[in-house]
Amino acid sequence: MKLKFLITLIACSLNAHAESPDKAATLAIAEKKVALCCADKPKLGAAEVSDLSIYQINSSSKNHDGESVQLVSLSGKIQVVTMGYSKCAYACPRLMADMKAVQLGLPEELRKKIGFNFFSVDPTDTPESLKSFGNSHKVNFDHWNFYSSTPTTIQELAVVLGTKYRRINDKDFAHSNLLTVLNEKGEIIFRQEGLSGPAEPVIKAIVEASK
Repeated sequence: MKLKFLITLIACSLNAHAESPDKAATLAIAEKKVALCCADKPKLGAAEVSDLSIYQINSSSKNHDGESVQLVSLSGKIQVVTMGYSKCAYACPRLMADMKAVQLGLPEELRKKIGFNFFSVDPTDTPESLKSFGNSHKVNFDHWNFYSSTPTTIQELAVVLGTKYRRINDKDFAHSNLLTVLNEKGEIIFRQEGLSGPAEPVIKAIVEASK
């Protein structure tokens, strides 16, 4: 069930990613990595993951402190996730503003229990550039994480999150403007597409998931 779910996601979404020159080869790699993930990753309790959890993928990324982390490390708390890149001058600052509005709009007792995550679609982004990006938006790194990844990992994450992206020149990417809410098991429970969207629906989804 787990493999079928993830492989179906990958197969249905590959045509959205223009950076993949060989879709069949990419699908084969993704299938192999998903199979390895189910064999190699530590066993988790039923309360931590489910058949619909994106945490079944064991791809590693580096956070803004240069530490290698896996998706499953995000389990156990509700997470808000988006994808962009540090050099982005238009959409990504607005995505950051949208996530900060969600954070500030949460009930105070819940605010510190929610994680906010920015995964870069640019494989040239470094932990240092992403930390600088986070600093420029005055975030509290106790609750915010920024991740750099390899091209393969970026594609896997984009597939399971439903993010479309493509390189348009030497430094810029076109990408979906999408906020995704994951529950404690890593299941997608809410998506909001677009920039400067209302924070209230995202907040409502988080509050309901926290009950």
